[in-house]
Amino acid sequence: MDWARDSVSLTGLRLRSRRNAAAKREKSKLGSITKPNNADEVSIATLESLYAPASLMHTSLSAALLNSPRTPRSSWCLSPVVSVAAYASARATCCESVARRCSARSQSNSPAAVAVREVARRLGAGAEIPRNTRDRLYANLPPNEVEWVVFAASLPALLATSSAAAKALIAPSSCPCCGERGIVVTPPSSTSSSAANSIRSVRSVGVPGGWPRVGRYLQRKLGHDFPVFKCVRQVRVGRAFASALTRVADDGGVSTRMKCLVGIVFGTVVRNERMAEEWAIMAESRGLKQPLFGAVKAFAWESALKSCELDAARSCLEDAMSRQQQSVLVWAKECAAVVGRPGGEMSAVVVRAVQKHLTPELMAEVAAFCALLAALHRVYLFFLPDGSNPNSVNL
Repeated sequence: MDWARDSVSLTGLRLRSRRNAAAKREKSKLGSITKPNNADEVSIATLESLYAPASLMHTSLSAALLNSPRTPRSSWCLSPVVSVAAYASARATCCESVARRCSARSQSNSPAAVAVREVARRLGAGAEIPRNTRDRLYANLPPNEVEWVVFAASLPALLATSSAAAKALIAPSSCPCCGERGIVVTPPSSTSSSAANSIRSVRSVGVPGGWPRVGRYLQRKLGHDFPVFKCVRQVRVGRAFASALTRVADDGGVSTRMKCLVGIVFGTVVRNERMAEEWAIMAESRGLKQPLFGAVKAFAWESALKSCELDAARSCLEDAMSRQQQSVLVWAKECAAVVGRPGGEMSAVVVRAVQKHLTPELMAEVAAFCALLAALHRVYLFFLPDGSNPNSVNL
C-alpha cells in the first residue's frame, strides 16, 4: 500500500515537472516587460492617488490592449507581435517607461516585424496611416493580429499623457526634474496596495464588449454609441474602453458637459475631426449650443486663426464660462499636445497659470480623461482614417 502511494506521488511530481517545463518553454516564446523604474511608477501612482478611476483605467486598459493576463503593470507578458508594436510606438511617443520594459526581440527584421514597426511608429506619433502601409500590414499578418498591433500601439500614448501630467503635479522636492513647476502634491509612499485593489476590481461587471451591444450601452450611458467600436472585434478591448469611458467621462469634480467640451478641444488639437464631432453631439444632447462649440474649437486651433478670429473666440468663452472652466480647457489643450514632445514635459507657463484656478484633483481628472482620448485617437486613426460621422454636428 505504501509502495502504491509512493508511486502515485512520484507520478504526480513528474506530471507537475512536465507542466512547469512546458510553461517555461511557452514563456520563453513571449516578449516580456520587466519591472519599471520607480520614478515612472511613482508618477503614474500620483495621478491614481488624486483621481481613483485612473487606477482602474490604467490597469484594465493596459492588460486589454496588450492582450496580457490581468496582472499588475510590473509583470506583463507579451506575444512577439505585441511586443514589437508596443516598443515602436513607445519610442515614437517618447514613452520611455514602456520602451525600457519591452523585450529586446522587438529588433526582428522580418517583413511582418518591419510592417508592424512602421504602423506602430505612425500610430505612436499620432500620424495618419497611408493606405499602402495599412495594406502591407494586412498582407503580412492575419486580421486578428493586426488588431493587436493597433491596440498595443495605442497604449504608450495613454501612459505618456498620464505620466507627463503627473510629473507636473509632483512636489518639487519629490521630483527634481519638475523644478518650480510642481504643485504641492506628495507622491504615495507605496504603489502596491493601490495596484492590488485595482486588480481585484478590474472586471467590468455589466459592461458588454461586442458590437452592437457595446454601442447601445454607451448610447444609454453617454448619449452616443461611438461607431469606431464596430471595427473592434476583440470583446475584451471593447469592454475595457467602454468601462473606462463611462467611468472617466462621468460627472466628477469636472462635469460631463465640461468633459464633452474637453473632447472637442482634444479632437481639434490632434486633428481628429470625427472625435471632435462626436463629443459635440454629446455636448449638444446635454444642452450646450453651437456658438460655444465654434468658440471652443477656435480656441483649440488658435495657431491657425487670424488675431481677430481668436479675439472673438476668447470673448465668447469669457462670456459663457468661468475662469475655472476656461482653465480646464487650457489644461486639456496642453495634455493633448504633450504626447511625443521631447522629454514629455508640460509647459511650465501653462501649469502655473492653470494651478491658480484648478486643484490637483481636478487637474488629475482632466488629465486621465485626455489620456483615455489619446489611446482612443490611435484606434480612430487606423480603423476610421477618413470619412465623417453621418450624425455629425457642424462645428
